[in-house]
Amino acid sequence: MAKFRLGAGCSNNQAELFAVAEALEWLLHQSVVNTQRSACIYTDSEVSLALLRNHRIHLPTVERVRRLLFNLRGSWAIGLLWVKAHVGVLGNEVADILAKEAAGGMDLPESFSSVPRTFVRRVLHEGTVSSWNELWIHNDETAQYTKQFFPSVYARLRAQLKVNHKLTQALSAHGKNRAYLRRIGIIADDTCPCSEGVPQTWEHLIVDCVMFEPQRSRLIRRTVLGGSGWPVDLQVLVSKYLNDFTVFINEVNFDLF
Repeated sequence: MAKFRLGAGCSNNQAELFAVAEALEWLLHQSVVNTQRSACIYTDSEVSLALLRNHRIHLPTVERVRRLLFNLRGSWAIGLLWVKAHVGVLGNEVADILAKEAAGGMDLPESFSSVPRTFVRRVLHEGTVSSWNELWIHNDETAQYTKQFFPSVYARLRAQLKVNHKLTQALSAHGKNRAYLRRIGIIADDTCPCSEGVPQTWEHLIVDCVMFEPQRSRLIRRTVLGGSGWPVDLQVLVSKYLNDFTVFINEVNFDLF
C-alpha cells in the first residue's frame, strides 16, 4: 500500500485519476512469469471512468492513464471497474482511509500539483471580485445612493436581478426623475408634482410618493408581513423583498414624473 499527497489546489477528480495511474504504474513494474496476466482496478469515481471513455477529453491526468493502459496492453489484460462508495467494500474503505491520511500528511512530498482550470478560474474570479469590492467600499465619491441597496459587491452578486431600464434607474438614482434632471442642469425645479413639496428623488418615489400608493400597497403589505415594517431599509428591500420590489418598479408609470 502507498500514500500520495496532492497539491492543495487539486480537484477530487484529479486525485481519483492519479490513484488509477499509480496503480497502473505499479503493474508496469511487476515481474510476473505467467503470460496470462490480468488485473482489475476498482474506483468509486464514476466521473473518472466517464472521462477516460470520452475521447474528446485530453486532460493531463486522463492522458497519463490512457498512455499507461497502452503500454500495458501487450502484457496485461486490464479492467477498470466501478464500485459503490461507503457500502463496506473492504478495499475501497481502506483506500479512503489512506487517502485521508495522505491529505493530512504534510510530511509527505507533493506527488502532483497541477491544478485544474476550474481552480484557476475560481482563484482569478475571487481575486477580481475582492479587488472590485475594495474599490466599491472605499470610493466615497460615487454611487452613494446605490450603496444603500448594495453596500458590497458581494451583496450585488448575490442578488438575482432581472435588470431593465426601470430597475436600473431606481437602483442608480439616474434617469427620469426630477432630482437627477435638476442635478445635470436639464430642469430648474426638482419638486415632485405629488403636492407634498419635496424633491422628487428615487427614495421619495419608492417610499412615500402618493402618486404610486396603489402600486406600493402590495410591497408594503409584504414587508410588514415579513416583519420589516415600512419604510424598510433599502438593503433589506432588495435582499429580502427583491421580487416584490421589482414588480413595484415595473408597475410605476414613468410618464407621471
